[in-house]
Amino acid sequence: MDLVADRTRTVNRLGAQLTGIFPGLERALDLTNKGPLTLLTGYQTPAAIRRLGARRLETWLRNRKVLRADQLAQAAVEAAERQHTSLPGVS
Repeated sequence: MDLVADRTRTVNRLGAQLTGIFPGLERALDLTNKGPLTLLTGYQTPAAIRRLGARRLETWLRNRKVLRADQLAQAAVEAAERQHTSLPGVS
């Protein structure tokens, strides 16, 4: 039970952090799955995801054995395209 509670708290904290930086991506991802968490290990900001693009992001995800990498990459890039405001200190 403790491990489940710890994971739930961690995912909730991650979601809260992501909402402050990149709310569109937080809405587009299900942070209880491994694929979105893998994505966030490498890319957290809209600018970084826009620079990478859907094809390269898909390749990056496939290299990390993420299921449905094409769908995840497309959702992330679409969310990044919708957000163009940036926060001070976040590139």
